[in-house]
Amino acid sequence: MFSTVFAEIIPALLGFIVSIIAVASINGYFALIMLIAVIVFIYAIMYSAHKTTAVEIEDNKNWVEAWRHTNDVLGNIPLVKQSASEDYEKARIKKSFEKGVFTTIKANRLYNSMATWRTVLISTSRVIVLGLSIVFLKDGMLTLGQIIALNAYMAMIFGPFM
Repeated sequence: MFSTVFAEIIPALLGFIVSIIAVASINGYFALIMLIAVIVFIYAIMYSAHKTTAVEIEDNKNWVEAWRHTNDVLGNIPLVKQSASEDYEKARIKKSFEKGVFTTIKANRLYNSMATWRTVLISTSRVIVLGLSIVFLKDGMLTLGQIIALNAYMAMIFGPFM
């Protein structure tokens, strides 16, 4: 499992390292701003990981319970009909699926709020870098080609997080 995760992360990590080095060769301040933004983003992910993990576990447990109950009832239809508890079982199945839907909605809301903050953080850092690059362009500290390269490197840095 670790090797699979490592194999998926390594290209993004190498792209990040190359991009930070390239941006640092253009302007050290921009590399620092991008590095700070990525560190803040990673900290926010780590801070919210326990919430997302708890919601994922609860969601999975509820759906497993709902499907297990449904399969149990479907496997024993003659007994359910014979004992005249069909309405009761329908109500139990409905309740277990509603519980699963509720936790899925809860998880989706959590992920949507995280996506919003991720977009705000990454967009803010990109605006700061591009805003400063315009100032540096006016002062002659950057060329137009370097600004275009910065934009491409920002896409390489923040791409894995989007």
